[in-house]
Amino acid sequence: MLHRLLNDPRLNRTRILFYEKNMPYYSFTNFSPHPVVYQGKKYPTSEHLFQALKFMKHHGGIAEYIRTHSDLLRVALAVAHKSNKYVRGDWIAVRLQMMDEVLWHKFSQHLDLRDELLGTGNADLVEDSPKDWFWGIGKDGKGRNELGKALERLRSTLKLITSETTQIPQSILSKQTNPDIYFGSKHSPYYGFTSFAPISITYAGNQYLTAEHLFQSLKFHPHRVDIAEYIRNYPVDKPREVKAITQQYRDHVRDDWFLINILLMEDILGYKFAQHHDLILELQNTGRSKLILCNTGDEFWGIGSSGSGSNKFGKMLEKLRNSYEVKLCISKMDILRESGHGSVNVCTCTVRVGR
Repeated sequence: MLHRLLNDPRLNRTRILFYEKNMPYYSFTNFSPHPVVYQGKKYPTSEHLFQALKFMKHHGGIAEYIRTHSDLLRVALAVAHKSNKYVRGDWIAVRLQMMDEVLWHKFSQHLDLRDELLGTGNADLVEDSPKDWFWGIGKDGKGRNELGKALERLRSTLKLITSETTQIPQSILSKQTNPDIYFGSKHSPYYGFTSFAPISITYAGNQYLTAEHLFQSLKFHPHRVDIAEYIRNYPVDKPREVKAITQQYRDHVRDDWFLINILLMEDILGYKFAQHHDLILELQNTGRSKLILCNTGDEFWGIGSSGSGSNKFGKMLEKLRNSYEVKLCISKMDILRESGHGSVNVCTCTVRVGR
């Protein structure tokens, strides 16, 4: 099977067919050797990440095995197929969304791939796989080609990002469907959004190991700096224990805490995301989906065991997502600066946290 550039007389558009390893555009496949970093972990290929996402929500051990023990792609696929009964129950409903997310991370982390994708212009992108009727076109050439369609969606977004005068419409960023996104479990997607994720924050000249470390320490500023410092330096692998420490010293919590805790959490999230641009991109990639902190022990910040909690944390993230002055500004600046498309005139990346 050869790589082909075909003219479709019905659409008057070039078709780029890709699949074979030693032919042009093989990098568009999920099998190309381009590692992808997702939530702080490195996956050998985008296919490794895609297969791992099938299990990350409820069976993190299988997801980790795929990531760390499957240098050979066929091993990753074999493990995924063998563990089919453990695949998350909503996989069929979310797999297109997951593929969009995987491709976004892959092409945003490899500038040469972004340029190659943008260089295809308006051509139809077709995975010429004889084995896959869903993601490719199958043996008879009549398959759905969902991978090709996902790449075209990504290309449209990247084109808008590289236009200096174009702001990104929310309709482009949103998925075709916007299912609710539940997060909170350590081994599930979007764990980086939580305050317990091991993502450091610099605040007032000091480094805090997690957002939770900072939030809990602020309960004792400025009158009990000793307690605040003790919390700040508590081991990063035990962020949930920080809350227990706070309980031990609850008599010393600042008197106005319940009047300002929501505002402080908003500020903390602003600092966290502003200091970690990969999180900004991941947050914006959620489109218009409702963000729900699935924490059975917290009816205020999450939805609690009843599922009807206030979900204040999730709502804050949605507010933060909507408050950026220019959508995907970080990626736009990187692409323009590194690819030589031009200088950035007015794009700023200041995070304005709404009140």
